[in-house]
Amino acid sequence: MNNFEIGGKCVCINSDFPTWVLTLYTELPKEGQIYVIRDIRLGAAFRGKQKVGAVSLLLIGLNNPHAEGAKAGSSLSERGFNSDRFRPLDEVQEENKDNKPESNPTEICHHRKQQEHETEAN
Repeated sequence: MNNFEIGGKCVCINSDFPTWVLTLYTELPKEGQIYVIRDIRLGAAFRGKQKVGAVSLLLIGLNNPHAEGAKAGSSLSERGFNSDRFRPLDEVQEENKDNKPESNPTEICHHRKQQEHETEAN
């Protein structure tokens, strides 16, 4: 479980969005980029075709349109991002403190993907 907090920094670890998401969002996070959390709330995600509850993050610098049917002016109406796409920055740095070439989040994400591909190949 990730420990996110409002005002905390996080790193995007998965920016592979399905193409339909582009119709709902104007700004998407980029893998390896550091963001500051401006709100944390209950959101929704899809597992296949089933809608399930998820922790949703709103990020400083990424502002998106309000969901259709949402109450105007409500802070809950802006679409957020599933927290599974992020890791707290301090956790990423702690996990990788001994791996010097992975000193920045972009390199950490790239290295992690390489390890996953090597594991799948074996």
